[in-house]
Amino acid sequence: MKTVTVTTSSTLKMLRANPESAKLPLFDRKGWKRLPFGTFAESVNDRVEPTNAAEEIYVGLDDLDSGNLHIRRWGKGSDVIGTKLRFRKGDVIFGRRRAYQRKLAVAEFDGICSAHAMVVRAKPDLVLPEFLPFLMMSDRFMKRAVEISVGSLSPTINWTTLKLVARLRRHLGNAKFTALGERLEKIKERHEQGFLSSLEFLKQILELAKEVVAAEKETDPEEERDRAKEALTELFTEARSSNTHFIVERVVADIDDIVKKVRFPDWQHTTQGERLVQKELRRTLLKYKLHTDQELFDRAYAYIKQYY
Repeated sequence: MKTVTVTTSSTLKMLRANPESAKLPLFDRKGWKRLPFGTFAESVNDRVEPTNAAEEIYVGLDDLDSGNLHIRRWGKGSDVIGTKLRFRKGDVIFGRRRAYQRKLAVAEFDGICSAHAMVVRAKPDLVLPEFLPFLMMSDRFMKRAVEISVGSLSPTINWTTLKLVARLRRHLGNAKFTALGERLEKIKERHEQGFLSSLEFLKQILELAKEVVAAEKETDPEEERDRAKEALTELFTEARSSNTHFIVERVVADIDDIVKKVRFPDWQHTTQGERLVQKELRRTLLKYKLHTDQELFDRAYAYIKQYY
């Protein structure tokens, strides 16, 4: 039997193009930048006990539907036990356990959720919060999430691994680089929480940058290292926060930029070369009145000597 589809005039009217669509703005990508995921999104680790949130909405992983950005069911804090995570309206709740299930949703209300989820919050000065969940639901993001999951029975994503800067992500399976990434995250957290001053933050980033470069020398071909972006600048850009004094950014840029102008091949092995670089480094720190801090000088020089 042949099936015939009849189209009515009312249906045709519904199928006509909407003239208002022509007024929608097009994306202007001139100012767009490619950034590491952890630069424009953060993991919110606000832990709460259900006993202190008995009447609040609770969202478990079972309440998230695969491939659906909406939360259609939930419970109450009094229904569960064990430490949970607090989320706010607009946050993205991402099931970091068994990422291949693609359980990810946008919170349309405040509440608490399973600690096996990841609460991701957009940094609105760097990315549209409305865009973030669609980025995370993309095939490319989900494929990457599955690749970096750890564990056989219940593969789970680690936030530090997910947001690793490109420099460390190139060595994803290397335990040494994973540990360096975790150290970077701890430095960033302590600085954001006010436990590290901008100066101490700079010193720790210098030490970490030196170790990253040393590890790269053991694994990367020389031509790859030559093309690589300066380690100090890249790690600083990832770990900086609103607490970071603007002078620190200038010091970082000068260390990675000015010294390149005065170095020459194998300068580390000549007295003249070492004196020249040390003199330029002293001059750089003097510009910011940091020349009397011997520990800062030593760490900066050790990084320069290792990198170049």
